[in-house]
Amino acid sequence: RGEIQQIGTPHEIYERPINRFVADFIGNSNFLEAEVTALDGSIARCDAGNGLALDAESVVKHTVGDKVTLAVRPEKITLGQGDIKGVIREAVYLGTDTSYEVELGSGISLSVRDQIGIAGEAHFEVGETVGVDIPAAAVRMLVD
Repeated sequence: RGEIQQIGTPHEIYERPINRFVADFIGNSNFLEAEVTALDGSIARCDAGNGLALDAESVVKHTVGDKVTLAVRPEKITLGQGDIKGVIREAVYLGTDTSYEVELGSGISLSVRDQIGIAGEAHFEVGETVGVDIPAAAVRMLVD
């Protein structure tokens, strides 16, 4: 009685999940509820609130005003540089990397994975304000 959600290679399924179930089942993801504010061909500009505007490839035909869910993998987000400002609320050492919880404000919080440097130390401290960069290529618009 199961239902196939997506067929593809492991790489395709991880990098381009079709829906929230697949994105959540295969790895970790940040999910952002957003509204389409502009369209340019297949690229949709989406407002996730608190001034967080992200571009995503529209996987189905959308119109301005549509509500969508965006997914961003924690390891695709870069801390330190970026126009988006956030505050480190939690830092968990995981050996090869550090998992950060970054608060952007207005209830928006992101999980970010950052590679540990050669010295084995985390790059950021709890309470520190950091720049956050979310590349457009890392944002996936989900169908659901």
